[in-house]
Amino acid sequence: MSTLMSLFRLSFRNYFGLSAMRVKYLHKREKLWEPALVALGVVAGGLSFGSMFYYLALTMVRGSAMLGQADFVLTQFILLSQIMAFTFGLFAMISILYFSNDLDILVPLPLKAWHILATKLSLVNIVEYAPVVVILAPTLLAYNQVIPLGVLGWLTAFATMLFLPTIPLALAGILAVTVMRGVNRRHRDILMVIASIALLSLILYLQYHFTASMTGQISAEDLVMNRLDFVEFVGASFPPAIWATRAVAQHGTARGMLNLAYLILSSAAAVGAFMAVGQRVFYGGLVGGSERTRRGALYTKQIIARHAVESTALSALLSRELKLFMRMPIWVMNGFITIVLFTLMAFFPTFFGVQGAGMTQVAEMARNHPHGLAMATLVVAAAIAFMTSLNTLASTAISREGKYLWISKTLPVSAKKQLTAKLIFALGAAIPSSIPLVGVYAFLFQPGAAHLATAYILGITAGFTPQVLGLWFDIWRPFLTWTNPQHAVKNNLNAVSPMLFGAALGFVSFLAYRQLIAQGTWTTLLVLLLTHSALAILATVLLLGRAEALYSRLEVKG
Repeated sequence: MSTLMSLFRLSFRNYFGLSAMRVKYLHKREKLWEPALVALGVVAGGLSFGSMFYYLALTMVRGSAMLGQADFVLTQFILLSQIMAFTFGLFAMISILYFSNDLDILVPLPLKAWHILATKLSLVNIVEYAPVVVILAPTLLAYNQVIPLGVLGWLTAFATMLFLPTIPLALAGILAVTVMRGVNRRHRDILMVIASIALLSLILYLQYHFTASMTGQISAEDLVMNRLDFVEFVGASFPPAIWATRAVAQHGTARGMLNLAYLILSSAAAVGAFMAVGQRVFYGGLVGGSERTRRGALYTKQIIARHAVESTALSALLSRELKLFMRMPIWVMNGFITIVLFTLMAFFPTFFGVQGAGMTQVAEMARNHPHGLAMATLVVAAAIAFMTSLNTLASTAISREGKYLWISKTLPVSAKKQLTAKLIFALGAAIPSSIPLVGVYAFLFQPGAAHLATAYILGITAGFTPQVLGLWFDIWRPFLTWTNPQHAVKNNLNAVSPMLFGAALGFVSFLAYRQLIAQGTWTTLLVLLLTHSALAILATVLLLGRAEALYSRLEVKG
């Protein structure tokens, strides 16, 4: 056990960079503004998402409390937090178990596989507390407004939150080590990306399909007579969510303590299962990932001449950006998982879920309202801009190069052209990823082509400005000394900078909408479209104009 604790302490300091931060901020007293900036970003991001979850949960709790079913709101948000923990945890487990630079040091040491597995799982578990807290803390505050929890209730809620991500992470770990052991040849990276997206789609589809099929069996009499337990109904697909809900809602009772015990014991069993599976397959997958296949032919001058294709410098840079990004499935999924997640969460309820009929009624009301389609167009544009801001392609473009940044600096290509390629690559990813949301808008609201085009173009342009500013921020303050590929995108403040810039632009756009709507819907839409287009062009011109100066100050330290 002492070996495990020593390994955990060392890994904890290395993973979160505590030793480096102590030397930099406390001993050398360098860049003391950075911790304040990080704290500001965390607080701003937490408050923006937290307020959204709070008001949504408060509305749901007040409505469900009239039916005596307020507890089911806890179940819904607990399920959401566990889905997020599983989704992000899967990629985090793959990254920390198979792509971390410290594995070259740890594996030769006299350590058992379970020492490494337990340490890595603990580190990821700590990181995944962030989405759990952001989702559940506001939900519990909203729940407390209607049904007071008291001191014991809050203590029970805290204990419950400690164990919520454990089961999803253990399941993600089992899936990660199993798949990485079985798929250990040439196409492992792309197969992991495809499998992860397919798995996430399947989870959301089954959840919505299950809820929709069960809803068809509910009668109005059951609702009026309160004969239906919504907690059991919503959480039937994942019982730990029910146990967590009962533990909080029935705190201080024997049943509440029993459900908390169920959650703790099932978490321990899940961790034990992960350890048992990992002991058998972890090293096999780790060694298999280092294997190289034998080439069937030598690359002679004749073969190179036959297959080589001459292209422009910009085309070559775009190809390089794609290959560098795709070499790490962790980067791909961290860059696109939020886009995929939000798209699926919009798609499945519309076509398969119980909310489809309700959304159809909302669409009908919008079509009959004089400003309805304009508001719907702006909402869709805001959703596209928000999704684009979540994309980390531009805001981590420099950081992802890490210690190999010197290659970019020595290329016989101008810094302006290199930044242009990075922006085009980010824009090229945003354009197709926004199409599904426009498709949902077209299906539900059936607007004209003008509204569809406006929503799409406005969303892309409004989201592109934060991307440009995010790239600028990443050049100004790059994170180049990462030891784990996941750190370059997930533990990097630069990755959330577009979201902060986008939130500010969104607030200003909302104020402008309120002032302009009296002038007419199309006037409002066109003014916003032209304004955001001008901002995107201005930000791009200013960034490219400073490209050489910004690139000249880049260097890898430590």
